[in-house]
Amino acid sequence: MTLYLPIDRAGGRRAEEAGDSDAKRILLVEDDQHLAVVAGDMLEMMGFDVSIAHSANEALQLINRLPRIDLLFSDIVMPGGTNGLELANHIRERRPELPILLASGFSNAQQKDTLIYPLLNKPYTYEKLADALHELL
Repeated sequence: MTLYLPIDRAGGRRAEEAGDSDAKRILLVEDDQHLAVVAGDMLEMMGFDVSIAHSANEALQLINRLPRIDLLFSDIVMPGGTNGLELANHIRERRPELPILLASGFSNAQQKDTLIYPLLNKPYTYEKLADALHELL
């Protein structure tokens, strides 16, 4: 197995540490710690400011504390009672203008006739993530 990771062009610094106050902020919700790090690194390489939550409850707390969020990117299948789709619906009620992108590695989560949010299939590449975000932003 070969794993290709993106090059860290910011030298390990987040967008806010690099002085990029104009970077769009993405709230990434991913319960898997390793996937959250990889996805967060990809997003930072794209120039986004990333805040990570590992559950829907943590995401709801962050959305109340953060001064600005430009997009919600959430896994659908998460433990803890509230899944990503329920989280997206809850946030959409409070912030209908907020773009939302969902991700899932399970084919049964892809009920496109009932899913009202864009869906990114896992595993996704840097390019597919970038394309999906470009369409939403």
